[in-house]
Amino acid sequence: MNVYAAIKAVLSDDTTINAIATGGIHDRYSVGRNGLQRRHMADSDAAPVHPAVYLGWSNRVPFGDQQKILGADRLFVDVYFYQDSGYDIILTLRERVRTVLEYNPVAVDGAWMADIFWRGDILGQFDDGLRCCVERSTYEILLVRR
Repeated sequence: MNVYAAIKAVLSDDTTINAIATGGIHDRYSVGRNGLQRRHMADSDAAPVHPAVYLGWSNRVPFGDQQKILGADRLFVDVYFYQDSGYDIILTLRERVRTVLEYNPVAVDGAWMADIFWRGDILGQFDDGLRCCVERSTYEILLVRR
């Protein structure tokens, strides 16, 4: 299992996150090439958006001194939280995702371990395209050989 699938699996396996995020836990592989659409989180285009989580990935880059092979990679994941109006459910989701991910190593591809660190939030935003409230948390993932 690669790092992307491992992180999504950790979030998907959490019963509290699943109970709150009734609009689903999505990433670029689950929504298709057109990206996240309102229909992924609502019963119809006119219906309210159900609380949802979207995982946005950055590039994976080598970590450490270029003179040495350290066997480590670093990447960032942006976790977006959506709600039709207001931020109360988003707050609950953000806190739970942080509890589940931060400082809880995740096994990846057998020989790798992902250490996850929270790096900040962007709060109180509105997504004009999806017509709903959104907030974002950024996590740094350090992949190291076991």
